[in-house]
Amino acid sequence: MPSKLRPGEASTGLDEFYIPSHNLTPIRLERAAYLLLGRFPDSRRDFEALGSRLAKAIKRRKSYDAYYIRSIWRGQNPMTQPVSKAIDNLTSELMAEPPEADYRKVTVFVPNGVHVPEETVILREAVTCICGTSFIPTIWNQINHTRACAFMRMKMRRRK
Repeated sequence: MPSKLRPGEASTGLDEFYIPSHNLTPIRLERAAYLLLGRFPDSRRDFEALGSRLAKAIKRRKSYDAYYIRSIWRGQNPMTQPVSKAIDNLTSELMAEPPEADYRKVTVFVPNGVHVPEETVILREAVTCICGTSFIPTIWNQINHTRACAFMRMKMRRRK
């Protein structure tokens, strides 16, 4: 729609500069998708993964539908407040750096053939095996550091 203003006259309304928002992809959603997937989503499965992670970001029981997220992506549906909050939470979660913590240096022994670079951070507590050796478990329910210790534990159970 052409302007009815004379040259040099300023406009007082913002409607001349209005760009319909349904033509713009929400930048924050693009950023969250790129951080999550490493690229922009291009399939239903990608939008499904994005909807699932957005739901987890706000502790929603049911994940967002892939078609709903895609319609927000394309600008066909407005972004609701919960989706906006989920995008903010997911973006901050994905961009977060590890928290600052006080570390201390200790001597750690590793088996031959296992490469552990200098200044490696260990994020789990050590467990004491039946033989008295402290070790870092590799899985959540590991209680023995060798097979021999597992057999020793079995023999001790049988004696009781």
